[in-house]
Amino acid sequence: MAKRMIVDCDAGMDDASALFLATKAHKVGVVELVAITTTHGNTTLNNVVKNVSRTLAAANLNQIPIYKGAHTSLVEPIDLDDPYHGNDGFGDSNHDEEPDLRNVQQEHAVNALARMVRENPNEISLVALGPLTNLALAMRLDDQFASNLKELYIMGGNVEGIGNITVSAEFNFHCDPEAAYVVLQNTKCPTYIASWELCLHRAKLDWDWRMNVYGKVDSPQCRLMNKIEAQSIAQKYFDTYIVCDQLAVAAVIDPRYVTQKSLHYATVELSGNFTRGQMVVDYGKKIVGKTPNVYLIDRVDIELFKKMMLWSLDAPSVDYTPPPATE
Repeated sequence: MAKRMIVDCDAGMDDASALFLATKAHKVGVVELVAITTTHGNTTLNNVVKNVSRTLAAANLNQIPIYKGAHTSLVEPIDLDDPYHGNDGFGDSNHDEEPDLRNVQQEHAVNALARMVRENPNEISLVALGPLTNLALAMRLDDQFASNLKELYIMGGNVEGIGNITVSAEFNFHCDPEAAYVVLQNTKCPTYIASWELCLHRAKLDWDWRMNVYGKVDSPQCRLMNKIEAQSIAQKYFDTYIVCDQLAVAAVIDPRYVTQKSLHYATVELSGNFTRGQMVVDYGKKIVGKTPNVYLIDRVDIELFKKMMLWSLDAPSVDYTPPPATE
């Protein structure tokens, strides 16, 4: 039986690439992509919904229901002066057609999350790729939400105090620190975190691979990625091609991909002048005296990951076969 997956995202260029992993896994029966819920983050909520719709269209999987969620953070709205993903979340790219929004549901994403998890206890693998506002609200709405999840995968937080939006905070946690705090304090299921440092240091891809291997696949998915990432490729903000959200989705699809993980207690700093939004990890397992609540994804098989990325674009002759669904 395929693993049942819900993706909560703020699409976002890397969200689109991550969704291509999820949609490919859905098509081959490794996962059942039950729904996509959307949240503020990389761009406005309306833009996120449009971007998700465009991504599903490129994957020829328009029938997946989309739910609109939180349009801002719980306490302090974040004003992005220089959005990395462009003002529209998709690199300010031009598109010939308007997105097909027929599968955008009327039910609010938070209500939908609470309902779907309640109706399918211990069956839903939830993957959070943006600020955790929808998840925090679902936990507050339904006190059994956290207990009823099968597992939770989060792209967010940082493990060495290296920030990418402030000096010490990762973007998703910085956008809604209170929501991240609520989720980590209340999680009951196995919870896995792909941190910013994993993206920055331990899962690096070179630009040559991005442009001349990944970027040369002849498929609608690749054409969309090349269009929306054109600006970031031209400017090369980093020395290497940084992937983020893809690292969390890959962990759901193929357990062989995570080669090292560690169990710790983690929380989120809410009030520091310089550290608000930073994830704090108790590596000593005795400093704060709390039971470990998250698995940090420490190392991944980057060669396997590259094969998965090409597979997600329907690249021909890729030497990758996902493990069979056994859930």
